[in-house]
Amino acid sequence: ELGQIGEARLILLTALTVCDELFECRRRIADFEEGSEALDAETIGGAGRVIEAAAKRVEAMAEKVERA
Repeated sequence: ELGQIGEARLILLTALTVCDELFECRRRIADFEEGSEALDAETIGGAGRVIEAAAKRVEAMAEKVERA
């Protein structure tokens, strides 16, 4: 067992890592949208689903941190 403080820190670090990945995905999507490459609806929808899933993971981790 890690203990409450150790577990909370681990959850926080994980949440920060996921947030960083989420912002990187958003940045890459914005770069694609601004670039000359046209994205089809399927690609944009897939990226949106990835961002949505990452956001849900971050929210779940935040709830765990609040309870810790």
